[in-house]
Amino acid sequence: MPFLSDEIRQMTESVWTSALGLALEPAPDTAAREDDWIGVVQIAGEWGGALVVACPNALVARIASGMFGKLEAELSQDELRDALGETTNMVGGNLKALLPGVCFLSLPAVARGGDWKRKVPYSRPVTVLECSSEGVPFTVALLEKTPRPT
Repeated sequence: MPFLSDEIRQMTESVWTSALGLALEPAPDTAAREDDWIGVVQIAGEWGGALVVACPNALVARIASGMFGKLEAELSQDELRDALGETTNMVGGNLKALLPGVCFLSLPAVARGGDWKRKVPYSRPVTVLECSSEGVPFTVALLEKTPRPT
């Protein structure tokens, strides 16, 4: 069973419904989407790793539209980046309390494009949740830090 899978799903659903006003549904496994926006918060402390939220542009625009009260066509790239960063941070902040020992979160980092599995070196996925919001698939993944090869 993936590490904290049910808890991560519940936290993600809570952020999606209460903070973003969007519905969340489970989705079947999806292929990597090379055009995703990828939000990452690093986790350091007694447990090390990262939380990743990878969303297509259409979903990031819906999130930002709700956060900033603007039409999707009026949003800047910075607003899209900020919205996904804040969303990733909200899920990560809730998750932090469930991790073993004392842990700290980094500020969120957001990149556009590429496969999320390649964005956090020296880590391995321990939980990958494929979700959908308003028919748009997205991924939430918890990655555990691995030793650097010698």
